[in-house]
Amino acid sequence: MNRELRVRFLQIFFCFSLQPSAFCFAYSINTHEIDVTIEPSSHNLTAIDKFTVKATPSKMKLLLNENTRLEELKLNGNITKFEGRTKENPLYKKVYEVDIKIPEDIKKSGGITLEIKYAITFDKKPEKPKFSREFISDEAIGYIGEEGTFLSPSALWYPVMEGGKDFAYKINITSGKGYEYITAGDRIGREEKGDKVISTFQFLNPSEEIFLVGGKYKISEGRYNALKIYTYFSPEDEDLSDGYIESVKNYLKLYEGLLGRYPFGQFSVVSNFLPTGYGFPTFTLLGQEILRLPFIKDTSLGHEVLHNWLGNSVHVDYESGNWCEGLTTYLADHYYKELKGEGINYRKEMLRGYSSYVNEGNDFSLSDFKSRTESFTRAIGYNKAAFVFHMLRIELGDEKFFTALRELVKRQSFKITSWKDLQRVFEKINGESLDWFFKQWIEVPGAPFLRVKNTAYKKEGDGYVTSFTLTQDEKSYMLNIPVEIKTEREKIRKVVKIKNKEEFINIKTNDRPLALTIDSDADIFRHLHREELPPTISRVIGDKNKIIVMPTGGDKELIDTYKDISGVFSEGKPLIKNDVDLTMEDIKDNALFIFGGLNEDKVLERLIDKLPDGTLIEKNKVTINNKSYQGEGYFTVLAISNKLNPEKAIMIIIGFDPNSIRATGGKLIHYGKYSYLAFKDGKNIDKGIWDTKESPLIVNLGKD
Repeated sequence: MNRELRVRFLQIFFCFSLQPSAFCFAYSINTHEIDVTIEPSSHNLTAIDKFTVKATPSKMKLLLNENTRLEELKLNGNITKFEGRTKENPLYKKVYEVDIKIPEDIKKSGGITLEIKYAITFDKKPEKPKFSREFISDEAIGYIGEEGTFLSPSALWYPVMEGGKDFAYKINITSGKGYEYITAGDRIGREEKGDKVISTFQFLNPSEEIFLVGGKYKISEGRYNALKIYTYFSPEDEDLSDGYIESVKNYLKLYEGLLGRYPFGQFSVVSNFLPTGYGFPTFTLLGQEILRLPFIKDTSLGHEVLHNWLGNSVHVDYESGNWCEGLTTYLADHYYKELKGEGINYRKEMLRGYSSYVNEGNDFSLSDFKSRTESFTRAIGYNKAAFVFHMLRIELGDEKFFTALRELVKRQSFKITSWKDLQRVFEKINGESLDWFFKQWIEVPGAPFLRVKNTAYKKEGDGYVTSFTLTQDEKSYMLNIPVEIKTEREKIRKVVKIKNKEEFINIKTNDRPLALTIDSDADIFRHLHREELPPTISRVIGDKNKIIVMPTGGDKELIDTYKDISGVFSEGKPLIKNDVDLTMEDIKDNALFIFGGLNEDKVLERLIDKLPDGTLIEKNKVTINNKSYQGEGYFTVLAISNKLNPEKAIMIIIGFDPNSIRATGGKLIHYGKYSYLAFKDGKNIDKGIWDTKESPLIVNLGKD
């Protein structure tokens, strides 16, 4: 079950008793104690689950994998009869359902313990698993094999009580030597007995899911203060362990300083034979090929470490809006750029993503964001939400902002947390209401669009006065607008508060003003002007009106290969037309994906206008930034403005042989922020964004 199905619960305090098989709690919570044996060669799992239910219902319904072989069921220590059948289920598709009637004498006892002995074979390897932190596939993903094991909750590899809430668990995992297994929680034991390895994990915090992962791992260990850090890597990747452990230490130090004590007892980085990127309480699971990417330790790893505070500890009330991904993006991805002095670039990138992917037809409020599904949902739930926290930080100042975050983690640890809960914490630290802020940014879709007009200056006394009018299109926001005036001797920065659709502003300077800039550091979440939007891949993908243009000239195999990869850009269901069928109205009214070069696509030549310096498209050759690409293995992408309609962008996709097209085409959707790309044998060798220096929010004041 994914995180969207969480149910609000009271904060639960509990302890682990001196007897290793007993749980005790101040409040009732169900518990699993599972002894599981995994045999990779036969793809088989056998298990005994001692499932304690604190409630006493008249009957119970358990759900297991449809291929379950249930061998025995005990109710409060006694073997009992049960009714089991395979049937359709709206959440899990097909399940093995077990109905249990609870006798009157047991109902009066105040609790139920079920002991379930069963076996399941997981031999169907998923070809293209579709899951990440933001999206868990509806498919029952469960596989056991010699190359690795991945068992998700949706595979129902352990009994799920229908209607059951959160639970704690302890798991003993037995396997042959050479295999290691991990699940969320603290590893409290590992021992070798003959040719077997037994690992024990416990998770005493309320959980709603159990993932089980395994493989032929080598385990490396490190420490940060009292916290244990592990890597579970394949032998060929063991050389990466020290670097990952050191990076985790640095992230733990960073976030304990920002947010307070790490909420768990350990953190592990685990390699997966499947191409995943996922974060769980106490560990992150990364595809083996992802581990060796040089930027992962500097980006994604820290994001997943941070989620142990936000999401895995402070839980999300999805019904009132997922605040977690925005805050994690702000304190991880954006914060790392900020520490390098590149925060402004990341904020501009987020604004471009919002302007490219979000329109009137698909916009929604942050209170309606649950999880990422398409590009526009990410632009809202990640980009806009991250910006909200950036503006809140500016509003409160660093001291109050980070004090509030530490208070949030302390107060809401292992509680379902809503935007309203966040608002209350920030208001408590701020000392005054922030209702205006949260209403306009969380409850209402959209963003402001700023214009500056009537700009002038005059000599006044010993100095100068610059005057201008700030306007907002459509609805008005209450905003703190950073204004910068460059004078002959210095730069004057001032924040002006606006709340109306038109605000007349005067700013005094000692010297003659030369230029006026509104929001020079991209601190305000807003719609960008067209002049601030360079042609990028995302502008084409995100346009609600777009056409895929297929070539009719050139090599037939190349044309067929272009058709094969065109499905990557099917988001929003664009039209598909041949180049010879494209009309002038098509060109004017749509963003265009143009496949093929000048010797293939018959419409390309009449669309190419002035290209950036050092960039040229020729027959059988493309030059970008004075570097030429041609011949086998090369693949290039250029986003340019449509000379017939500057509001639209064109994406030109040119491969020089079928293999380069197949190796690269499917990756392009992940490079949305860029204006140009060059690949060699599927590996990116150049990328960038065309420079945009013009903006209607930058006014040259000229001279006397």
